[in-house]
Amino acid sequence: HDASSSVSLNPWVQRVKYTTDLAQLGSTNPLLALSLAVTMFSIAGIPPLAGFYSKAALFFAAVSSSQYLLAVFGVITSV
Repeated sequence: HDASSSVSLNPWVQRVKYTTDLAQLGSTNPLLALSLAVTMFSIAGIPPLAGFYSKAALFFAAVSSSQYLLAVFGVITSV
């Protein structure tokens, strides 16, 4: 074993090295694919998920403390 190898408790799970390795994840492991998709959408700030509400709270806090430039910059860079 080299230093970059990892221990897997499940011998049927293949390691993901490239994003193209995730192409068939929906058909091989649908629950994991759904969990990964929801996590990525939450990080991106898609509206019904927690990431959206945390971003909105930050922007509203910036506006309420008169940090308009910061709020506009945050909205522009998050799109």
